[in-house]
Amino acid sequence: MEDEEEFAFPDQWKKFDPKQYEKKSLAGEGGQGSVYVVTKKGTLPEEKYAIKEIFNTGKLQHIINEIDLMIKFKHPCICELYAYHSIDSGSMFSLLLPYFPNGSLDKCIKDEICGSPPEWWTITKKMKALYGIAAGMQYMHQNGTFHRDLKPGNVLLDDNYEVKISDFGLSKPYQANLDHTTMVGTPQYMAPEITETNKY
Repeated sequence: MEDEEEFAFPDQWKKFDPKQYEKKSLAGEGGQGSVYVVTKKGTLPEEKYAIKEIFNTGKLQHIINEIDLMIKFKHPCICELYAYHSIDSGSMFSLLLPYFPNGSLDKCIKDEICGSPPEWWTITKKMKALYGIAAGMQYMHQNGTFHRDLKPGNVLLDDNYEVKISDFGLSKPYQANLDHTTMVGTPQYMAPEITETNKY
């Protein structure tokens, strides 16, 4: 699968028109793309969303997996995907996502390490975050999928400071006869068994 023409996008994959949205700011950048805060044109008050732009650098299957999983997964602790858009025969994909004004868990942890945690970052919120992550991961595992890149930067916080697990580009469905020994993800957040045995 090298381009869009070789992949028949399922009918249940909802598309959106990027022209209906206006970019407001850059929320983050990664190796394969960027995330922007956008508003939907013609809405008052302005409806905010996030658009994740992913460049297809020869890893179309990773992008397909991410879209497919986010559409299939329905859980309060997993980030929802509203719709997608592809450009130039799959050279770039845009994912329309919810906007999370409170950022990621990563920022909360770093602020606390620096001695200036957010006022709302109480022991209760920490316990809720831990429970939410565990519940979301349990749901993924019960549905036969490894996340393979779970880390604070991929755990977002909504308006109520509830966690939303995101970024499924490296996620992989479990298959009984498939080799799962490839080490992917962020080394400092890998599960101990992966670094010790190379197996999930």
